[in-house]
Amino acid sequence: MKNLSGSLKDFISEPKLTQSAVRSSSGSNRNASYPPTDLRQKKALENLRDTGPVQQREGAEGPVSELAGELIVGHGVVLKGAIKACRAIEIKGEVEAEIECDRLVIEPSGQLKGSFVCEVADIGGEFSGTATVKDKILVRSTGCLSGELSYGSIRVELGGKIRGKCLDSNASKMTVPMESERDLGDLCNKQPEPRETSVLSSQGSNSGIVESPMQISGE
Repeated sequence: MKNLSGSLKDFISEPKLTQSAVRSSSGSNRNASYPPTDLRQKKALENLRDTGPVQQREGAEGPVSELAGELIVGHGVVLKGAIKACRAIEIKGEVEAEIECDRLVIEPSGQLKGSFVCEVADIGGEFSGTATVKDKILVRSTGCLSGELSYGSIRVELGGKIRGKCLDSNASKMTVPMESERDLGDLCNKQPEPRETSVLSSQGSNSGIVESPMQISGE
């Protein structure tokens, strides 16, 4: 009887845990189980998973990007190879390739070496090689094209340069010597001043090849 009363006395006199002690104890147990030892558990994976995918900054442009058949080669990028079955290509870097597309744009900072076949071309940078433009080509004031060019129709802004052979697919052949540089004036319906222009043709009148006379310089 004495032993029983003594054990009851000891049990009653034991200190009780406070709520703060319980919370600290449960928190320590939670920390002890993190990170989870078994990553195959679904809850463990959800806890370690990121909140969501990294969102691309709106308006940001990568060095090489492609969207719905369009290819953009950004500044500072060097690309070599063959590009085919492309709807539109915009070149701001350096490209050495054989290209087949519907529309080709070379920005003032862009350089293209090789060959291309397209429907429409906009040359604002540098191109050297063989070009076939089935419809229209525009050589801007900052553009320089050297090599061989076949086109349906052509327009050259004042300051644009063409070095090489030009062939109108709808008319006769016009040859420009490779060692000389031709500075072509803005092609428009109005006649330029006589002091600024002269006509270069291997077959007399050449109105079917270009839309207006060309300015010749550098000889």
